[in-house]
Formats: sequence, structure tokens, C-alpha cells
Amino acid sequence: MDIVSRFLDFELNATDTFAMALIASGVITCFWGYRLFKVVLGVAGFVTGGALAWTVLTDAGYGEMVTVLGSFLAAVLGCAAMFSLFFAGVFLFGCAMGLLMAIAILSVLGGELNVASVSIFSIVSGLVTLWFRKAFVVASTALTGAWSVLSGVAYLVGDLDLVRALAKPELLRTQGGLYYAVLALWFLIGMSGIAIQMKAQRKRKKWAI
Repeated sequence: MDIVSRFLDFELNATDTFAMALIASGVITCFWGYRLFKVVLGVAGFVTGGALAWTVLTDAGYGEMVTVLGSFLAAVLGCAAMFSLFFAGVFLFGCAMGLLMAIAILSVLGGELNVASVSIFSIVSGLVTLWFRKAFVVASTALTGAWSVLSGVAYLVGDLDLVRALAKPELLRTQGGLYYAVLALWFLIGMSGIAIQMKAQRKRKKWAI
């Protein structure tokens, strides 16, 4: 598909835009997540709200204008909700970190995705993040931001849907060596984000949360 046809294709162009939004928000979340946590909450709410509305409206068969306006409205509402509900945001980031870690472990071990086990692990991770906010907010933002970056890049480069792979880890396992490369890159980027955030906070000598 050439550049012009890709640009004119409404659905594909919108998905490309979403992928680039994942990359941009992921970079901010991964490397400045703790320092800009309230901003990160707003961005996460915006992207999540818009993505969920887009999926629902397109699956329901609504037209382009309704889909765009509905997704934008949901994105704004998601941004406002996450920005105002601070502790809920902390809990959800902790849950997201637990979800990613559980899926990564299950994928490496070759196990099937057990919804109950993954849910319990995610909730426990969210509660621990609420209790030990300093370290775990850094870890959760770095790891979730790293996955966001990889999700956007993977789609733009090779049409690999890492967001969908969260619900179906077997989609990654079918990719062979690419699957292990994705997990390795996620770990390296996430650890880099943790190191950079911790170093920045030590220099500032002040923890905001």
C-alpha cells in the first residue's frame, strides 16, 4: 500500500494515529511517569477512553463522523476522570503492571491465560502500589509506558497488535523469535525507565507522591 492510499484510508489512518499516540504517551510515561504523574494519568485516561469508544463504535457499525466525535468525547471524559481520581489512577497503574508481569511470566512458561489468576495478581499489584507509592509508581509507569511504546512501534513497523496480545498471549508465541525479542525489549526499556526516573528523583531529593 503506497503512502497516499494509506493516508486516505480513514480507518487505517486513524489507527496509525492511535499507534503514534501510544508511542508518544508511552515515552512520557516510561521516563517521566513519576514526576509528571498527574499529566500521565490524564494522558492515559484520554488514550484509553478514546480507544475503547473507537472499538465499540466501529464494531457497532457507526459512520466515520459519529465514531470520531464519540471517541473524542470519551477520550476527554476519560482524561478528566483519571486526572481527578488520583488514587484510583495509582491503583490502576499498579494493576496494569501486574497484568503485564503475569502475562509475561505465563508466556515464558508456556501456560494458558487464566483470567482468575491474572486478575488476582493484578489487583494485588494495584494494592501494593497504593501502599508503597514511591517505588511502585516509578516501576508501574516505566513498565506500562515501555509496553505502550512497543505496541505503537510494533503496529507501525510490522502490523503486530501487542494491545490485543494482552488478552491472547498465544498471539505472541506464534511469532517465534520475535516473541522473545518483544519481551526482551519491553524488559530493557522498562528497566531503563525505572533507572532514569529513580536517578531524577534522587537528584531532586523530593518525592512528589
